[in-house]
Amino acid sequence: MRRWRDLLGWLGIGCSGICLLGLSFLAAWLPASAAGWLHNESLTRAMLLMALAMFLWGTWGSYRLHGRLLPGVLALAGAALLSARAWGLLGLAAGWIGLGVLAAAWLWDRRLMKLMGGPGCSSESH
Repeated sequence: MRRWRDLLGWLGIGCSGICLLGLSFLAAWLPASAAGWLHNESLTRAMLLMALAMFLWGTWGSYRLHGRLLPGVLALAGAALLSARAWGLLGLAAGWIGLGVLAAAWLWDRRLMKLMGGPGCSSESH
């Protein structure tokens, strides 16, 4: 089981790296280069859902260790705001607020894990 989790973790890291390093540049360049027909909004939305699923999976893992529910609730709220923005249900401000809420949930989870002495949160890793 651990081997599969490691493989899925590496796959998630690879997909995140592609999203963060290349897709944003490609998404901005394609419409500008008269290749806008290659820009597919459903692909961007699918990648958002994949990134949010990985984030929420990590939040669930830290919840199992520290037992505090509120960071997970914040993460779900931020994910909902970002998703609603991506599908055009809410305005641009909601997307930025959702991103801020996700960052706050991550920082809170990290602080709780550090207080517990959780894995990957030791002071030597800084």
